[in-house]
Amino acid sequence: MKTTKAGLALLVSFSLAACSGGTSDTTSAGTGGTGTGTGTTPAVSRIFDVSLPDDLSSLPMSAQDTLNEFDSRNQMAVATSPTGGTVYFGRTVMEAGDLNAGGGLIEGDVYLEVSFADSRINGQFQDLTLSDLQGSTESVGIIRIDATDIDAGRYSTTVSANPFTIAGGTANERVGTADATVDGAFVDGGAGTIGLIKGTVTVGSDPAESLAGVLSADSN
Repeated sequence: MKTTKAGLALLVSFSLAACSGGTSDTTSAGTGGTGTGTGTTPAVSRIFDVSLPDDLSSLPMSAQDTLNEFDSRNQMAVATSPTGGTVYFGRTVMEAGDLNAGGGLIEGDVYLEVSFADSRINGQFQDLTLSDLQGSTESVGIIRIDATDIDAGRYSTTVSANPFTIAGGTANERVGTADATVDGAFVDGGAGTIGLIKGTVTVGSDPAESLAGVLSADSN
């Protein structure tokens, strides 16, 4: 996973990732908080105590849209759990390694099956691509989201792919593993869900790299 164009280190913004339901005054190391450019965000009520960097312009528009949708929903600061069951479809964007130091950007779809009656959720990330931010993309294998419990509109689960494949089905296929956690919440009265992703990914014999990102999805 190599890129020479300066990118956005999502891990900097998500290094403070934690479940939070109240007002926060978060400092984001090095990239500047939302709207201030000083590294400190204004006090704002959020579901997750994180903020995005000011400048997302180095990322594809699809990634910017996913990040901005997550950010808008995160500021609602209310996690809710309706009744019944539904399926959620949406998007994810993840950084593998550091985009400023040869990392890659993973984007794709989110599919979640949710039973609020049983307080259970499971699903997967699918149709994933790995980008070098210069227009070169490779297909990536499915990353599964393990079944887990829902508690007061929140969930914390693991995601895994073993093997984790890139450019599957070609002579240049590379195989590794992906392991991460997702801390999620339901918003808009259950009409949507957002989550923070944090873990590691390995490809071939390369050293393990950090994996960090977000998801945002809507009920079907």
